[in-house]
Amino acid sequence: MAISIEDHQLPYNTHNLYDVNFFDDKIHTLVTHTPSFVNTWIAETQQKLHQNNNPADHPLLVGLDIEWRPNRTRQMENPVATLQLSTGKDCLIFQLLHCPSGIPQSLYDFLSNKNYTFVGVGIEGDVEKLVEDYDVTLLIMENFELRCNHKGGNYIGGDDVFDVECDDMLCYTTIINNPTSLLRWIAELFGTKLPDRGNRLRVSMDMIWDKYCDDGRLKTPATLQFCHESCCIIYHVYPPDNFPTSSLENFLNHSCVDFVCFGLIEKVNYLRKTNNLEVKMEHWYDIPFMATVLDPNRFGLNFHSPLQDMVYIEFSKSYKKPDDLLKSNWRLDVPLPLDKVG
Repeated sequence: MAISIEDHQLPYNTHNLYDVNFFDDKIHTLVTHTPSFVNTWIAETQQKLHQNNNPADHPLLVGLDIEWRPNRTRQMENPVATLQLSTGKDCLIFQLLHCPSGIPQSLYDFLSNKNYTFVGVGIEGDVEKLVEDYDVTLLIMENFELRCNHKGGNYIGGDDVFDVECDDMLCYTTIINNPTSLLRWIAELFGTKLPDRGNRLRVSMDMIWDKYCDDGRLKTPATLQFCHESCCIIYHVYPPDNFPTSSLENFLNHSCVDFVCFGLIEKVNYLRKTNNLEVKMEHWYDIPFMATVLDPNRFGLNFHSPLQDMVYIEFSKSYKKPDDLLKSNWRLDVPLPLDKVG
């Protein structure tokens, strides 16, 4: 199993430690309701943050999430029960509901520190509730204004067309579920840009797959995404035997096309293993690796920075994909969660 939790089973009633194994990462997690352990975690975390970052360039990123008991009636408003903070591979889960003294001063100071920027899914609502329940002050990250407008589609061909706007940028995006439309997009790209006449094309590539799929009888589903300038195509591989192996091999190994992506090795290995694709990687470039090599002072020495971190470093903003582009129509009996399909 790609995700597992190791319980250290400490013999104390004040705290416990867990290691959360998330694929290749191990998240060291402290669960406590005791303020003194919160104080220690914050002091150690601040030291690590300032060793690895420069707050003069960018506020330091801290993941934040909260949980509370369900409100059974409209009149009920349960307070925040747990506060979760994460930086790098360290995580704190503070059980506020079991701490009679409430939030310690060190945590108030940490949350209000202007050198830190707090990020998370639905963080605006979480911050609002923290302010209401505990009167805390936080700096949260400004989001890109992402909008997705459905422009129409072809039910027979299985195509949907969207205009995706990101601030002042516009991307014409087609979502398909048949290989013919994918090959037509590639042919139009080559016909318009004429890479064989001395022009080189730069194409970004991304793919999402359900890493939690344990059904050995079915190939793990995948979404392939290719973008060139302001045009993108998202191909839902459904059914798996529709995968255009031969034509994609020619495209992915074309001598006049440069491919850029995040998580290069993992994605190429996936294509090789599940679809028997021969990908030579002669003109493939991993974005975090290249950014680190070209500007280590700005991007640090993390050769595997996720997209969200690099967007923040470059623009000091976060982003969230529109829901219309996060839905998958394949393997309808086992739908993919929104955070795994893009």
